Amino acid sequence: MSGYGRIEQAFASEQYGVQQIKTYTVDCPVGQKVIGGGWRATVGAGAPLTSVGEYPSTDSQWTVQLTTNVGQSALVVNVTAYAICANTL
Repeated sequence: MSGYGRIEQAFASEQYGVQQIKTYTVDCPVGQKVIGGGWRATVGAGAPLTSVGEYPSTDSQWTVQLTTNVGQSALVVNVTAYAICANTL
């Protein structure tokens, strides 16, 4: 399939509180629509992250919502979200 690609966006390191949900959004280039997406994270200390939502928030945006496990917190060293985008033609 031609006319598609993956757009990645790295987000700043941040502290997650207990069961705190954080949202990350990635935009497709102009003229492309989102057809999927995902995320990866490196946790410096504490609990691993869990996805509570991954979805197209608009025709050209992919949104990921992450949290820690129940009763735990984590220091996130790096969160990268990505969108799979395709030409609209």
